[in-house]
Amino acid sequence: MTHLVVLVLLAAALLAMARAQRPSALASAQGTTYACAGYVALTFDDGPSSNTPAVLDALRRNGLKATFFLVGRNVQEHPDLARLVVEAGMHVGNHTMDHAHLPALTQAAMREELTQTSALIETTTGQRPVWFRPPFGETTPAVEATARGLGMTQVIWSRDTKDWAGRSVDDIVQVVAQVHPGDVVLMHDAQRAAVPALARIAEVLRSRHLCSGQLDYSSKAEPAWDGLTYHALAGPWR
Repeated sequence: MTHLVVLVLLAAALLAMARAQRPSALASAQGTTYACAGYVALTFDDGPSSNTPAVLDALRRNGLKATFFLVGRNVQEHPDLARLVVEAGMHVGNHTMDHAHLPALTQAAMREELTQTSALIETTTGQRPVWFRPPFGETTPAVEATARGLGMTQVIWSRDTKDWAGRSVDDIVQVVAQVHPGDVVLMHDAQRAAVPALARIAEVLRSRHLCSGQLDYSSKAEPAWDGLTYHALAGPWR
C-alpha cells in the first residue's frame, strides 16, 4: 500500500511539473514564450495583392496573426491569394466589391456591394465574413445597418499607420508602439513597407507582453474619430 501511495504521489508531482512547464495554447500559437497581458488586432485592407504572400510569410515568421479586409474585385483577380490568406490561418473581412464610397450609393447599390463581396469571399475561401470595414472609413447609420442586416459587424480602427500615404517603416512602427490593449491597427497589405515593419512590430508587442489577436464584438461603442464609433475589440485568437 505504501508503495502504491508513493507511485501516486510521484505521478501527481510529474503531472504538475508538466503543466507548469507547458506554455499556454495562445502563447504556443503565437510563437512566444510569455503570457499575454493584452491583445492588439492587426488588420490589412485592400487585398489580396501581389504583396500578400510576403505579408503572410512575415506574419508567420514573427508569430503574428491578422485580419484581412478583402476587396471583391481583387478576390476575383487573385482567388489563389485569397485562399492563401485563409490557409495561413488568418481571418477575412468584407471591404466591398469595388472599394466604393458607400454613402454616395443608393441603398440597393450599397447592399449589392456587400452581398456580392461576402458571397465571393465565401465561395473562394470557404470563410464567410462576419466583419465589414467601409472603404476610407466612410460610413453612415444606413451603411452600418445594411452590414448588420447581412450578418456583419462594422469595424473601423483606433490606430492608423497611414502606410497608404507612403510612410516609412519607422513611422509605421512608431504608431504601433503607442497601442493599448484592445486597439485595432490599420495597415494595407499592398504596401511594401508592411513586410519589414512586421518584424519590428512583433518586437514592440513582445516588449510590452502584448499579442496579436482577433476581432471580438464589443457591446461598448469604441471610439474611432470625430464621434465615429464601432463595436469591436482585440481579443485572444481562436
